[in-house]
Amino acid sequence: MTKRKAIPAKIRLKVLQRDNFTCQSCGKSPALYPELLGIDAFPKLEIDHFDPHSKGGSDEIDNLQTLCI
Repeated sequence: MTKRKAIPAKIRLKVLQRDNFTCQSCGKSPALYPELLGIDAFPKLEIDHFDPHSKGGSDEIDNLQTLCI
């Protein structure tokens, strides 16, 4: 199994900012839902692909979204 490169921090930040640090699935944001804050006070948000690599998706910003975990 080949390990993929992580999405660069610069792109991750652009996606988070575009999505207003809000989960695009449920609409929660750390400001409104403190339980989304991690131990280090970082939101438990991740960057996810609309179309996964396995189906030809890319790491382009238009193929990425913010989701809570």
